[in-house]
Amino acid sequence: DDSMTVVMLRAVAVELWPTNMVRRVFGVGEVVSIYKTPNISTTEVVSRGVCEDKETFIKYLCPHSGESDTVVITAKDCSHTMEFSILEPSGYSVINVNPNISAAVGTSGGFEMLFNLRLLPHRVSFKNVELVELPRTATDANGYYAQPSKANLLDHGKNGAGKWGKVGEWNVVGDKTRMGENEPPWLGGGSFTWPIPNAWRVEGDVGVTNTFCNTDQRFELDANGTARMMKFGYTGERTTNGVYRQTRTN
Repeated sequence: DDSMTVVMLRAVAVELWPTNMVRRVFGVGEVVSIYKTPNISTTEVVSRGVCEDKETFIKYLCPHSGESDTVVITAKDCSHTMEFSILEPSGYSVINVNPNISAAVGTSGGFEMLFNLRLLPHRVSFKNVELVELPRTATDANGYYAQPSKANLLDHGKNGAGKWGKVGEWNVVGDKTRMGENEPPWLGGGSFTWPIPNAWRVEGDVGVTNTFCNTDQRFELDANGTARMMKFGYTGERTTNGVYRQTRTN
C-alpha cells in the first residue's frame, strides 16, 4: 500500500478568553484541545505537561510552571513536534475601583476600596490558577498605630490574608481593601504598611506557593483624624465629616 495519510493538527485553547484561541502561548494549568483530522489513532510524548487521547482530539494539560513545553504526536509512522510557551502570572492591572463609605461621621476611617483587577499577562488564560495574599506583619508602625492596643491591626493574617481564591472569567480578580474606624484621641496621627507578597498555584497543587509580585497596603492617619489608605497605585482619603476623595497616585 503506497497511499499516504496526511494528519492535520490544530491546538485550540478551551477558554474563550483571550479571543485568540488558536495560539502556541498558554498560561500555567491552561487546558488545550489538539484536534486531529482525520480521526486517527495517535500516541503522544510530552516533556512537562500531560496529554489525554480523546479519540477526535488530544486534551493537553499545560504544565504547572513556566517556560516551554514540547508535545511529540505520532500517527502511524510519522511524528510531529508541537512547541508551546507556558507563562506564569506576573502581576495585576486595575480595571476599576469603587468606594464603599461607612455612614459613621466624626470617627476617623470607615471606608473600603473595591478593586476589579486583571491578572497579567493578558494574552493567556489563568482560569485554573488560585491566588493568595501571604500574611505578614507590619514592622514600621508609628504614632497612633504603635500603641499596644492596635497590635492586631498590624497583623495582616488576622485581617483577611492567607485565604486562597480562584481566578475568574477573563482573568478577573476582586480585592476588597478596608480602612477600619480609628477612635480618637489620634495622638498626632500615625501610619503603618502591610507588606503583601502575592502567590499563585494551579488548582489542586496543595502546599505549592509561587510568589510573583508585591501589592503592599499602607495606612495613614492625620492628627485631625483624616485617614488615608493606599494600594494598587490608588489613594483613598476620608475626613471625619465624611468627605471622601480617591486619587490615582501612579
